[in-house]
Amino acid sequence: MAKRGAATELNQDNWAEEEEPEEFGTFRQASSDQLATRQIKKARRRGMVGKKSPLKSGGFSFAGATPAATSETPADAGKKDENEPTDEPPKVEVNEVKEDDALYEKKCKLFYMNDGSFVEKGVGTLFLKPAGEKTQLLVRAFTNLGNILLNIILNKSIPTIRAGKNGVIIACIPNPPLDGKSDSKEPVKMLIRVKTSDDADELLEKINDLKK
Repeated sequence: MAKRGAATELNQDNWAEEEEPEEFGTFRQASSDQLATRQIKKARRRGMVGKKSPLKSGGFSFAGATPAATSETPADAGKKDENEPTDEPPKVEVNEVKEDDALYEKKCKLFYMNDGSFVEKGVGTLFLKPAGEKTQLLVRAFTNLGNILLNIILNKSIPTIRAGKNGVIIACIPNPPLDGKSDSKEPVKMLIRVKTSDDADELLEKINDLKK
């Protein structure tokens, strides 16, 4: 197979032909006298003359680098969404039942005696209201329905005394019955507890004045 010379152009007709081996020259080192007469010059890159390197020796600079991303908090991030559910129970508005013809009324907590100790019956409002020639003592629960906790007619035979710091005890036949079914005619001690001792003194005085 014919061989291509070094100057032969590669084309589609001779791409498979082997090229003749290239002849290498010989290298001869210069003598010491010749090396002594040669001058060695240092070359500088164009545009670098008179300019200092942006990098400081012994350190590393991030000048011009993109700052790290920061988390931006919206101005209203601390505000709670009005529609967001909360753990707080909904407030129940109570429309208390009133007695418009009452002569006297007072917030109280009602207890009854059971086996030697007072048991709470409920929280409500005590009303003293006219009932013909007598006076009705009515205690309604502090609820929207205003359930009746105690409903009696005052008379001189009903004992009433001050008890403790802010209480008044009245002995009467409970109406409605304490258990809801009993028709007992035995009197039971009822403790009416009000806010202050002055309130208790006032309540006792009102009850005694209206006994007939």
